[in-house]
Amino acid sequence: MPADAAPGAAATPEVPEARPGAGPAAAQIVHRTRERWRLRVPERRYDLAYFISLYEALRKQPEIREVTVNPATASALVWFSERDVDHLHEALTRDGLLSLPSPSMPPDSGAEPLQAAAGRVVSAEMPGDHDDPDAQHPSVHHAFHMSVNDTRILVFLIMLGLSVYQLSKKQFLAPALTIALYVIELLAGLRLERDAAVRVHQRVTETSPTDRDSPEDRDIGA
Repeated sequence: MPADAAPGAAATPEVPEARPGAGPAAAQIVHRTRERWRLRVPERRYDLAYFISLYEALRKQPEIREVTVNPATASALVWFSERDVDHLHEALTRDGLLSLPSPSMPPDSGAEPLQAAAGRVVSAEMPGDHDDPDAQHPSVHHAFHMSVNDTRILVFLIMLGLSVYQLSKKQFLAPALTIALYVIELLAGLRLERDAAVRVHQRVTETSPTDRDSPEDRDIGA
């Protein structure tokens, strides 16, 4: 309380300081191809609210075809048409959520900063969220998982046959019970992954170039 304040007067509450990182967040371009950029926003790692806002802002930009974000790795992937690459920097910073330097890495160089390469080793990223120069569009990514699931189905059938064989031998506990539990878990995982792949594939195939030019008509996650 100031020295000249009247006795008994209520103290004026202090104005709270702005939260660190408020305003445009500094982003880094860690990988570029002709139709895909990977960005990192280190100061906003694990900031779910920020990445939701960033996702909603970027998906409305007409130059951007597809957006995925990952708060756990502070990363964002943006897909775009090669003809819009000259306007991409403006599209990314248009809503004031990102502060992005001019890109300096040549497209398709396959190069990335040493810090980004080290981060791929020490950080626990989501499956499919790596700085891989061969990373493809989400629809292709999920198609790959569908082919992997075909192999897992074969494993599922083999395990199912083994469990039936063990049950026929009156071995109700180990290893029959273990095999049966594994089969149930594998079947549930296959169902969830295949449903996710189908939903993503439908969104991509149903989106025409006209739809991409009208961001207000897009579905969330498209």
